[in-house]
Amino acid sequence: DVDIRLETNSDYSKYQSFETKSNTKAEYRFDKLKENSYFLEFKKTGYISETAVIKNVKAGTKFNLPMRLFK
Repeated sequence: DVDIRLETNSDYSKYQSFETKSNTKAEYRFDKLKENSYFLEFKKTGYISETAVIKNVKAGTKFNLPMRLFK
């Protein structure tokens, strides 16, 4: 399982943070995100952490963000 943290990437007065874990198929999901830009961090013990920024997410949008972690 990979630990995944998602944070708003904008005005600190509207800062939000969400966390989840991937499943055995390396899938994960964040529901009901508001329109914003987001910073994501992927972590797993023994692996190099990875980060990504997703800009201008529209409310209700579905997207895939494949991420590969290396030892």
